[in-house]
Amino acid sequence: MNSLIEVSLKNEPPVKTAQRLETLIATLQTESTKQTNYEKYKVDAALRQTYSAIEGSFAKDVAAFGNTDELKPLADFYNRGIAQTNGYDDTAQKHLRHFATFGHNALLTDVEEGALLKLKESAFTIYKTNLAKAPATAQQPPAKTQQPARNSRTPQTLNKGANETISSAVDSQHYYNELVNLLSFYDSRAAFDKGAQLLEASYQQGSDQR
Repeated sequence: MNSLIEVSLKNEPPVKTAQRLETLIATLQTESTKQTNYEKYKVDAALRQTYSAIEGSFAKDVAAFGNTDELKPLADFYNRGIAQTNGYDDTAQKHLRHFATFGHNALLTDVEEGALLKLKESAFTIYKTNLAKAPATAQQPPAKTQQPARNSRTPQTLNKGANETISSAVDSQHYYNELVNLLSFYDSRAAFDKGAQLLEASYQQGSDQR
């Protein structure tokens, strides 16, 4: 796989290679749902190998050798993929985390940020939707989900509020974890203004749920 990527990058723009590789992932995912037992195991192994190649050697080659004219279409391609990925189920999360990892390793900051933002927004949407369905006595979210500690970089363990259902506690924990991931991203790049804006927005969102 790595040698194929190397040859491809020598003969076509990175965005073309990305399109081929992401199409291969989609094909393998579809094939995986059709197979059972050993055949499924082989397809899943190929899928893991393809993810690894994109997030590893392809991303690092892009970071090392890509120029501005090549990187913009590549970033646009992945940002479209992020925009088209909706929901917070396992499949959506896997896609978005894949995009974030690729963006990180390829030094495409806007791709990494876009994927982390989408994860945070998707987690909050699920939390808000399910909270609205909960009984009135269970609609008070835990205080800690409103504004994470400023220097927190590690997702915290589940802390269920006294009047909170287990389901809404899990949803709020997911949102909190995505918030911490995004905050850590901003901290690692000394983007303290964005981090402060994120905290302010999360506090406002939490206030709106009370």
